[in-house]
Amino acid sequence: MKARDSAHFFCAVLSESLQISLYEKYELQEQVFIRWANHRLGTERLTDYKSLQDGSNAIFVYQAIVGQAMAVLGNPADDWPNILQYVGDTKINAQEVMEGQQKSVLAAWWQLVQFFWKNHAPMQLREEKLSEAIKQWCIEVTKAYEEIDVYDFTSSFRDGHAFNYLIHSYE
Repeated sequence: MKARDSAHFFCAVLSESLQISLYEKYELQEQVFIRWANHRLGTERLTDYKSLQDGSNAIFVYQAIVGQAMAVLGNPADDWPNILQYVGDTKINAQEVMEGQQKSVLAAWWQLVQFFWKNHAPMQLREEKLSEAIKQWCIEVTKAYEEIDVYDFTSSFRDGHAFNYLIHSYE
């Protein structure tokens, strides 16, 4: 099967399965955060959900983002409170993250992604919310397709067409 044919097949299958359960949504988020963190670290250090829960991995990613080592007390109970303090988050309960509550762990990793954005996005975009910047990028990429109107991440992507056009734009 040619690469183009397999990409179209993938898009068709993906479109049919976009109505995913909450469990699958979290599982997808976990995989995305693992790939992003490993890319930032240049290793395959993170492998599964447990490695996302491990605060020392978050510290390694934080250090990769800022380009310098940070003081680590060596006590795993201090890792998440410290990392959340460094990224400026006051809403996430560090205890819930350390206990492995999935929603809290993923929220903490989203804070790391946003911290990365604030430090490494193009200067003119750093103050813009990351989700808004991603939405604007989606609008730009899909504006050539008049049958697609992206205005949010819910209804605009519900049927899978906008996602397919994003993938198609890379062919």
